[in-house]
Amino acid sequence: MHVLRSLQLNDNENNQPVISQLGGHPYRTLAVHPHEKIDYVLFDGSNTEQMPLLVAEGFVPASAAQIMQRRVDVLNSNVPQEVKDSWWKKYFDTGDAPAYDSQGNMKVVLDAQPLLELTSKSKLHNGALVLPQGTYAGLQGEEFSKEQLVQYAGKCLNKGQSVDNPVWVALARGDKTLLSEYDTAAFARAKEFGYDTAMGIFVVSPREKENMRLWVVGDVGYSLACVYSDYDLDCCDGCLVGVAPEARVLASKYRAKRTLLDRILGR
Repeated sequence: MHVLRSLQLNDNENNQPVISQLGGHPYRTLAVHPHEKIDYVLFDGSNTEQMPLLVAEGFVPASAAQIMQRRVDVLNSNVPQEVKDSWWKKYFDTGDAPAYDSQGNMKVVLDAQPLLELTSKSKLHNGALVLPQGTYAGLQGEEFSKEQLVQYAGKCLNKGQSVDNPVWVALARGDKTLLSEYDTAAFARAKEFGYDTAMGIFVVSPREKENMRLWVVGDVGYSLACVYSDYDLDCCDGCLVGVAPEARVLASKYRAKRTLLDRILGR
């Protein structure tokens, strides 16, 4: 069964949801800033079942950077608390992938094409997508050796450390302004739950075969806004966020404008 529901995204000027239809299901649109609407839709359930539905509906899976940007935006806006909580108190699966070779080295693959082709018939091993031998070498993405992963992953961080963590930088697509803002926001929210450390990076141990999973951006309460790469793609608790393709372009332009303004103002 296709389980589809909307995030609470009523952040337009009057704080009213804009209702549209998607395959007979209602969903809501949001504004990155006034007059620019972006659609986000949740696809709950196993990634192997929900990814084909997401793609068929004309959406693309949200990236880790998009989730980070959205969380910063709602926290700094005047939207109701329930809207903020719907983004911060929920974990989200992304279209970005950790890909592993058989030696335990890892690449951060952004907008991973193999994930878009995921179906219930995909070959999985222990919940991971099995890649044909030799695929790893041709994947584009920041690469980390297993020795580097010991250094950068496996533990929660202190405030400010994520900005200098190359795995986080890769997930933020090199946007250190965004990463710094997200770090500040995440630790402020973690403090509300009584925690001083957060935003850890957790990866899987080496496997015999080349494989790929997806990055999960954790909630702030239970997962302390950490990112995980150990969730099974066929697990029933998946939570993909579908984004309208044009929304990715709008969000990218918005981030570019914001970063340029920051530089002009010396922020």
